[in-house]
Amino acid sequence: MGIWNSRTPYESAPARGWSPWSFLTPVILIVLGLAGFIVGSLPGQFSGLMRSGSPLADGVWPTVYQLTVMFGFTALLFIAWTKLVERRRLGAIGLVARGAPLRFVKGFGLALAMLGVIIAGIVALGGASVGDIGPAWSDPIQLAYIAAILGGFMIQGSTEEIVFRGWMLTAVAARRGVLVGLIASSVLFGLLHGFNIWPPDPVSLANVALFGVFMGLLALNEGSILGACGWHAGWNWALGTGFQIEVSGGEIPVRAWIADLDVAGSKWISGGAWGPEASLVTTAVLAVGCVWYAMKLRGERAPDAAAAG
Repeated sequence: MGIWNSRTPYESAPARGWSPWSFLTPVILIVLGLAGFIVGSLPGQFSGLMRSGSPLADGVWPTVYQLTVMFGFTALLFIAWTKLVERRRLGAIGLVARGAPLRFVKGFGLALAMLGVIIAGIVALGGASVGDIGPAWSDPIQLAYIAAILGGFMIQGSTEEIVFRGWMLTAVAARRGVLVGLIASSVLFGLLHGFNIWPPDPVSLANVALFGVFMGLLALNEGSILGACGWHAGWNWALGTGFQIEVSGGEIPVRAWIADLDVAGSKWISGGAWGPEASLVTTAVLAVGCVWYAMKLRGERAPDAAAAG
Protein backbone atom coordinates (compact mmCIF):
# COMPACT_ATOMS: atom_id res chain seq x y z
CA MET A 1 0.00 0.00 0.00
CA GLY A 2 1.43 3.41 -1.02
CA ILE A 3 1.53 6.50 1.13
CA TRP A 4 -1.56 8.01 -0.56
CA ASN A 5 -3.81 5.20 0.66
CA SER A 6 -2.19 5.02 4.09
CA ARG A 7 -4.24 6.00 7.14
CA THR A 8 -1.20 6.62 9.36
CA PRO A 9 1.23 8.90 7.48
CA TYR A 10 3.66 9.43 10.36
CA GLU A 11 3.67 6.92 13.19
CA SER A 12 1.56 3.80 12.68
CA ALA A 13 0.23 3.49 16.26
CA PRO A 14 -3.60 3.65 16.16
CA ALA A 15 -5.77 5.94 18.29
CA ARG A 16 -7.03 4.31 21.48
CA GLY A 17 -9.73 6.91 22.09
CA TRP A 18 -12.36 8.66 19.97
CA SER A 19 -11.42 9.38 16.36
CA PRO A 20 -13.61 12.16 14.93
CA TRP A 21 -15.55 11.65 11.72
CA SER A 22 -13.93 13.42 8.79
CA PHE A 23 -16.71 15.98 8.35
CA LEU A 24 -16.30 17.07 11.97
CA THR A 25 -12.58 17.86 11.77
CA PRO A 26 -13.02 21.43 10.39
CA VAL A 27 -15.55 22.17 13.13
CA ILE A 28 -13.28 20.80 15.87
CA LEU A 29 -10.31 22.70 14.43
CA ILE A 30 -12.17 26.02 14.38
CA VAL A 31 -13.66 25.53 17.88
CA LEU A 32 -10.33 24.53 19.45
CA GLY A 33 -8.51 27.29 17.58
CA LEU A 34 -10.95 29.96 18.74
CA ALA A 35 -10.85 28.62 22.29
CA GLY A 36 -7.06 28.73 22.29
CA PHE A 37 -7.00 32.31 21.01
CA ILE A 38 -9.69 33.55 23.38
CA VAL A 39 -8.22 31.99 26.51
CA GLY A 40 -4.68 32.87 25.43
CA SER A 41 -5.67 36.50 24.94
CA LEU A 42 -7.08 36.95 28.46
CA PRO A 43 -3.77 37.74 30.23
CA GLY A 44 -3.01 40.25 27.48
CA GLN A 45 -6.40 41.87 27.90
CA PHE A 46 -6.06 42.11 31.67
CA SER A 47 -2.53 43.55 31.44
CA GLY A 48 -3.49 46.03 28.72
CA LEU A 49 -1.03 44.56 26.22
CA MET A 50 -3.84 43.41 23.92
CA ARG A 51 -6.44 46.03 24.89
CA SER A 52 -7.21 48.68 22.30
CA GLY A 53 -6.32 52.18 23.51
CA SER A 54 -3.89 50.98 26.17
CA PRO A 55 -0.40 52.56 26.04
CA LEU A 56 1.02 49.01 26.28
CA ALA A 57 -0.74 48.03 23.05
CA ASP A 58 1.60 50.10 20.85
CA GLY A 59 4.71 48.82 19.10
CA VAL A 60 5.93 45.29 18.56
CA TRP A 61 5.06 43.62 21.87
CA PRO A 62 1.37 42.89 21.14
CA THR A 63 2.57 41.06 18.02
CA VAL A 64 5.11 39.08 20.05
CA TYR A 65 2.42 38.27 22.63
CA GLN A 66 0.03 36.99 19.98
CA LEU A 67 2.69 34.86 18.29
CA THR A 68 3.97 33.32 21.52
CA VAL A 69 1.19 33.16 24.12
CA MET A 70 -1.96 32.94 22.00
CA PHE A 71 -0.56 30.55 19.43
CA GLY A 72 1.36 28.64 22.10
CA PHE A 73 -1.79 28.06 24.13
CA THR A 74 -3.56 26.89 20.98
CA ALA A 75 -0.80 24.34 20.33
CA LEU A 76 -1.10 23.02 23.87
CA LEU A 77 -4.86 22.69 23.44
CA PHE A 78 -4.49 20.55 20.30
CA ILE A 79 -1.80 18.43 21.95
CA ALA A 80 -4.07 17.91 24.96
CA TRP A 81 -6.95 16.92 22.65
CA THR A 82 -4.72 14.45 20.83
CA LYS A 83 -3.45 12.87 24.04
CA LEU A 84 -6.59 12.93 26.19
CA VAL A 85 -9.53 12.61 23.77
CA GLU A 86 -8.15 10.66 20.83
CA ARG A 87 -5.46 9.03 23.01
CA ARG A 88 -2.87 9.13 20.23
CA ARG A 89 0.88 9.36 20.59
CA LEU A 90 2.37 12.68 19.51
CA GLY A 91 4.36 10.81 16.89
CA ALA A 92 1.03 10.01 15.21
CA ILE A 93 0.60 13.72 14.38
CA GLY A 94 4.17 14.05 13.15
CA LEU A 95 5.89 15.27 16.32
CA VAL A 96 8.75 12.87 15.85
CA ALA A 97 11.63 13.21 18.30
CA ARG A 98 14.48 11.71 16.28
CA GLY A 99 16.46 14.39 14.44
CA ALA A 100 13.96 17.10 15.40
CA PRO A 101 16.41 20.05 15.72
CA LEU A 102 18.14 19.23 12.44
CA ARG A 103 14.85 18.83 10.60
CA PHE A 104 13.63 22.17 11.93
CA VAL A 105 16.84 23.97 10.93
CA LYS A 106 16.85 22.40 7.45
CA GLY A 107 13.23 23.44 6.92
CA PHE A 108 14.05 26.95 8.12
CA GLY A 109 16.97 27.20 5.69
CA LEU A 110 14.88 25.84 2.81
CA ALA A 111 12.29 28.57 3.41
CA LEU A 112 14.97 31.28 3.31
CA ALA A 113 16.36 29.89 0.06
CA MET A 114 12.93 29.66 -1.60
CA LEU A 115 11.97 33.14 -0.43
CA GLY A 116 15.25 34.49 -1.81
CA VAL A 117 14.45 33.02 -5.23
CA ILE A 118 10.92 34.47 -5.11
CA ILE A 119 12.03 37.98 -4.08
CA ALA A 120 14.74 37.97 -6.73
CA GLY A 121 12.17 36.94 -9.34
CA ILE A 122 9.70 39.65 -8.27
CA VAL A 123 12.41 42.34 -8.40
CA ALA A 124 13.71 41.09 -11.77
CA LEU A 125 10.19 41.21 -13.25
CA GLY A 126 9.58 44.76 -12.01
CA GLY A 127 7.22 43.89 -9.15
CA ALA A 128 9.37 45.60 -6.52
CA SER A 129 12.44 47.77 -6.18
CA VAL A 130 15.16 47.51 -3.53
CA GLY A 131 15.49 50.44 -1.13
CA ASP A 132 17.72 50.76 1.93
CA ILE A 133 19.94 47.77 2.67
CA GLY A 134 19.68 46.38 6.22
CA PRO A 135 18.35 49.49 8.00
CA ALA A 136 17.67 47.51 11.19
CA TRP A 137 21.39 46.85 11.75
CA SER A 138 21.96 50.45 12.83
CA ASP A 139 19.48 50.14 15.70
CA PRO A 140 20.13 47.54 18.46
CA ILE A 141 16.56 47.89 19.74
CA GLN A 142 15.22 46.91 16.33
CA LEU A 143 17.49 43.86 16.33
CA ALA A 144 16.13 42.89 19.75
CA TYR A 145 12.59 43.20 18.40
CA ILE A 146 13.51 41.06 15.39
CA ALA A 147 15.01 38.37 17.66
CA ALA A 148 11.85 38.36 19.81
CA ILE A 149 9.69 38.03 16.70
CA LEU A 150 11.85 35.11 15.55
CA GLY A 151 10.95 33.26 18.74
CA GLY A 152 7.32 34.18 18.18
CA PHE A 153 7.25 32.89 14.63
CA MET A 154 8.90 29.64 15.72
CA ILE A 155 5.91 29.09 18.02
CA GLN A 156 3.30 30.44 15.60
CA GLY A 157 4.57 28.49 12.59
CA SER A 158 4.91 25.29 14.59
CA THR A 159 1.40 25.72 15.99
CA GLU A 160 -0.14 25.98 12.54
CA GLU A 161 1.77 22.89 11.43
CA ILE A 162 0.61 20.95 14.52
CA VAL A 163 -2.97 21.99 13.76
CA PHE A 164 -3.09 21.45 9.98
CA ARG A 165 -0.33 19.07 8.83
CA GLY A 166 -0.24 17.33 12.20
CA TRP A 167 -3.72 17.00 13.68
CA MET A 168 -6.17 17.64 10.81
CA LEU A 169 -4.30 15.80 8.06
CA THR A 170 -3.94 12.68 10.20
CA ALA A 171 -7.47 12.87 11.64
CA VAL A 172 -8.96 12.87 8.13
CA ALA A 173 -6.42 10.31 6.88
CA ALA A 174 -7.44 7.88 9.63
CA ARG A 175 -10.82 7.52 7.92
CA ARG A 176 -10.28 8.66 4.32
CA GLY A 177 -6.59 8.18 3.55
CA VAL A 178 -3.63 10.54 3.28
CA LEU A 179 -4.56 12.08 -0.07
CA VAL A 180 -7.96 13.27 1.19
CA GLY A 181 -6.34 14.43 4.43
CA LEU A 182 -3.75 16.47 2.52
CA ILE A 183 -6.38 18.09 0.27
CA ALA A 184 -8.85 18.83 3.09
CA SER A 185 -6.24 20.34 5.43
CA SER A 186 -4.75 22.45 2.62
CA VAL A 187 -8.13 23.81 1.47
CA LEU A 188 -9.15 24.77 5.01
CA PHE A 189 -5.70 26.30 5.60
CA GLY A 190 -6.18 28.43 2.50
CA LEU A 191 -9.72 29.50 3.42
CA LEU A 192 -8.86 30.49 6.99
CA HIS A 193 -5.88 32.57 5.81
CA GLY A 194 -7.41 33.86 2.60
CA PHE A 195 -9.82 36.32 4.20
CA ASN A 196 -7.18 38.35 6.08
CA ILE A 197 -7.81 41.12 3.55
CA TRP A 198 -11.28 41.84 2.18
CA PRO A 199 -12.18 41.24 -0.55
CA PRO A 200 -9.97 38.14 -0.77
CA ASP A 201 -7.50 37.90 -3.63
CA PRO A 202 -7.96 34.78 -5.81
CA VAL A 203 -4.21 34.28 -6.24
CA SER A 204 -3.64 34.61 -2.49
CA LEU A 205 -6.34 32.02 -1.78
CA ALA A 206 -4.79 29.61 -4.29
CA ASN A 207 -1.25 30.27 -3.06
CA VAL A 208 -2.04 29.75 0.62
CA ALA A 209 -3.74 26.44 -0.23
CA LEU A 210 -0.64 25.62 -2.31
CA PHE A 211 1.50 26.44 0.74
CA GLY A 212 -0.55 23.86 2.61
CA VAL A 213 0.03 21.24 -0.08
CA PHE A 214 3.75 21.99 -0.20
CA MET A 215 4.22 21.77 3.56
CA GLY A 216 2.09 18.64 3.68
CA LEU A 217 4.24 16.98 1.03
CA LEU A 218 7.39 18.07 2.87
CA ALA A 219 6.07 16.55 6.09
CA LEU A 220 4.99 13.32 4.39
CA ASN A 221 8.41 12.93 2.80
CA GLU A 222 10.13 13.28 6.17
CA GLY A 223 7.57 11.33 8.19
CA SER A 224 7.56 14.30 10.57
CA ILE A 225 6.12 17.82 10.71
CA LEU A 226 9.31 19.31 12.22
CA GLY A 227 10.77 20.32 8.85
CA ALA A 228 7.48 21.97 7.93
CA CYS A 229 7.49 23.78 11.29
CA GLY A 230 10.93 25.18 10.51
CA TRP A 231 9.91 26.13 6.96
CA HIS A 232 6.80 27.93 8.18
CA ALA A 233 8.72 29.84 10.86
CA GLY A 234 11.54 30.79 8.48
CA TRP A 235 9.16 31.98 5.76
CA ASN A 236 7.04 34.20 8.02
CA TRP A 237 10.02 35.64 9.90
CA ALA A 238 12.17 36.45 6.87
CA LEU A 239 9.24 37.83 4.91
CA GLY A 240 7.96 40.05 7.72
CA THR A 241 11.23 41.23 9.23
CA GLY A 242 13.81 40.73 6.48
CA PHE A 243 12.02 42.86 3.91
CA GLN A 244 9.35 44.64 5.99
CA ILE A 245 6.57 43.50 3.68
CA GLU A 246 3.22 41.87 4.35
CA VAL A 247 2.83 38.36 5.77
CA SER A 248 -0.61 37.09 4.70
CA GLY A 249 -1.79 40.68 4.45
CA GLY A 250 -0.34 41.87 7.77
CA GLU A 251 2.77 43.99 8.35
CA ILE A 252 5.25 43.40 11.18
CA PRO A 253 6.17 46.73 12.91
CA VAL A 254 9.99 46.51 12.63
CA ARG A 255 12.61 47.79 10.23
CA ALA A 256 14.04 45.40 7.65
CA TRP A 257 17.23 43.49 8.44
CA ILE A 258 17.85 42.51 4.79
CA ALA A 259 16.44 45.31 2.62
CA ASP A 260 13.40 47.54 2.23
CA LEU A 261 11.29 46.56 -0.75
CA ASP A 262 9.03 49.07 -2.47
CA VAL A 263 6.14 47.35 -4.25
CA ALA A 264 5.63 48.51 -7.81
CA GLY A 265 4.15 47.36 -11.09
CA SER A 266 1.59 44.64 -11.62
CA LYS A 267 -0.01 43.11 -8.54
CA TRP A 268 0.16 39.73 -10.30
CA ILE A 269 3.93 39.96 -9.89
CA SER A 270 4.25 41.92 -6.63
CA GLY A 271 1.25 40.44 -4.82
CA GLY A 272 -0.17 43.90 -4.09
CA ALA A 273 -1.53 44.41 -0.57
CA TRP A 274 -0.98 40.74 0.24
CA GLY A 275 2.71 40.86 -0.56
CA PRO A 276 4.67 38.05 -2.26
CA GLU A 277 2.26 35.41 -0.97
CA ALA A 278 -0.20 36.59 -3.66
CA SER A 279 2.42 36.73 -6.44
CA LEU A 280 2.42 34.42 -9.44
CA VAL A 281 6.17 34.10 -8.93
CA THR A 282 5.41 32.42 -5.61
CA THR A 283 2.84 30.22 -7.35
CA ALA A 284 5.48 29.00 -9.78
CA VAL A 285 8.12 28.30 -7.11
CA LEU A 286 5.65 26.48 -4.85
CA ALA A 287 4.33 24.44 -7.78
CA VAL A 288 7.85 23.27 -8.60
CA GLY A 289 8.38 22.36 -4.94
CA CYS A 290 5.12 20.41 -4.84
CA VAL A 291 6.01 18.44 -7.96
CA TRP A 292 9.46 17.67 -6.56
CA TYR A 293 8.17 16.33 -3.25
CA ALA A 294 5.24 14.49 -4.86
CA MET A 295 7.66 12.66 -7.16
CA LYS A 296 9.79 11.71 -4.17
CA LEU A 297 6.73 10.17 -2.53
CA ARG A 298 6.23 7.59 -5.28
CA GLY A 299 6.16 4.19 -3.66
CA GLU A 300 5.69 3.43 -0.03
CA ARG A 301 7.44 5.37 2.72
CA ALA A 302 7.74 3.50 5.99
CA PRO A 303 6.46 5.52 8.96
CA ASP A 304 9.12 6.74 11.38
CA ALA A 305 9.22 4.64 14.51
CA ALA A 306 11.13 7.06 16.74
CA ALA A 307 8.38 9.35 17.98
CA ALA A 308 7.63 11.54 20.93
CA GLY A 309 5.13 10.06 23.35
